[in-house]
Amino acid sequence: MKRMALVVVMMFVGLAMTASAGVIPLDISSGYNYDGYISIAEQKEGLSYDPCADWGLGSRQVSAVFGHHSLSSGARSYIWQGQDGSHPSDGLPTDGKITTSYGLFQLSTALDAEPGGGWGNPEIPKPTTPTGLLARSPNVIRAYRPHSGSTGAPTASVTALLPPAQQGNYTDINFLVAGDNKKCMIYAIYADGEVEIYQSPGTPKVDELGFPTILNSSSSNPDILEVASALTDHTWGVSGNYSGIRGDDGHVWTLANPLPLDDTRVLTGIRLAIYDGDTWKSRQAFILAASADELILPPVPEPAGLGLVGLALLALKRRRS
Repeated sequence: MKRMALVVVMMFVGLAMTASAGVIPLDISSGYNYDGYISIAEQKEGLSYDPCADWGLGSRQVSAVFGHHSLSSGARSYIWQGQDGSHPSDGLPTDGKITTSYGLFQLSTALDAEPGGGWGNPEIPKPTTPTGLLARSPNVIRAYRPHSGSTGAPTASVTALLPPAQQGNYTDINFLVAGDNKKCMIYAIYADGEVEIYQSPGTPKVDELGFPTILNSSSSNPDILEVASALTDHTWGVSGNYSGIRGDDGHVWTLANPLPLDDTRVLTGIRLAIYDGDTWKSRQAFILAASADELILPPVPEPAGLGLVGLALLALKRRRS
């Protein structure tokens, strides 16, 4: 009887303990608002707008024809594997999977939808400017404020809500990021409120730091590390008046240490923000992917189970007396 009572008690003690399910990629696609990647097909489409002035364009760059597509100064974007014929294995992995010391991250692999007339044919009649009219497929989160004399830019803050199946308890979180080295913040959105979990170092306009650009070879922000395994030997950039593959390295960045979360609260999303409390200073920050360490909470014991624990404890008490 004593042995049985101990077994019952230990069983419920085990149920009461929490455990980590491990790091899982989070679905932050609800916050995607910017097209950060370029494909060869998109470049071909951009080149077809020739002469570009006939459509009111200043160039045949993908960013001019489609809009977006620039993750740094110099209009640089990441390159996917297989897009450079001389280095077919170069670039970000085509399946979007990047593993760091923290765990697995999943990039979006969505590219722009193929135009109705197929790639390489002008889809917009002259002289209409096509920017914003061709279908785009957002695949990164971008917080941005322009070089402006006013504050309160609507694009300075972007929220990504997790799908219901991923809303839950997590111990910490990490990200793949890029930016322009300017002041930025990340917030955890819980079911019962929001908490700032990261603010980049420095004072705005004085010594502010943020997420490095994809062209930076090192990070001046001590909070940020490069994901060496994700280094690309080429990038998409500007070549004359069109987009082309450039021979510059493309760098992916992550936080040196995961950001702690309140695992007693249900995480429902995240928010990326750029500092927007001054004027005449442009800033941008990107989140490419997010992953978090999921916490498994114990099931709530049913009344019958609690009764068994009570009987077991009573039996132990009687045995001792």
